[in-house]
Amino acid sequence: MSKGNGMDHLSHLGVDLTAQEIHDQEFNIRLRGYDTDEVNEYLDRIIRDYDIFYTIIQDQERQIKELKARLDSRVTPPVAPPQPSIPTPPPVQQVQPTAGRTLSALELEDIMYRLRELEKQVFGSPRGL
Repeated sequence: MSKGNGMDHLSHLGVDLTAQEIHDQEFNIRLRGYDTDEVNEYLDRIIRDYDIFYTIIQDQERQIKELKARLDSRVTPPVAPPQPSIPTPPPVQQVQPTAGRTLSALELEDIMYRLRELEKQVFGSPRGL
C-alpha cells in the first residue's frame, strides 16, 4: 500500500509510514547485526497491523460521514411558535333598521350584552371581573 492508495489522509493524525513503506525499507547489514529473518518476520507483523489499522480507520471515517449525513437530514430549522388563534365570533344577525324607530330598553340591553361578549372574545376578559 502506498500513500497514493488512500493512506495519505491519515497524515493529519500523525501517521508517518504506510505498510508498503515499512515493507520496502532496506537496512544496511553489518557485522554482529540483527538476524535479518527475525527482523523481516517482525516487520511483516507490523505491516499486517498497519493494514488492519488503516482498514479500521477508513471504516470509522465512513461511518462518521454517514452518521453526520443522517443527522444533518434530521435537523430541521426551528419552527416559529404557533400564533394564538382568534376565535371566530358568532354570526351576526342582520337587523333591518326601520325608519324613525327607536330601540327599546330590552333591545339596548341585548346589544350592550353582545358588545361585552364580543369584547371578551377579542380582547379577553377584563381584570377583576
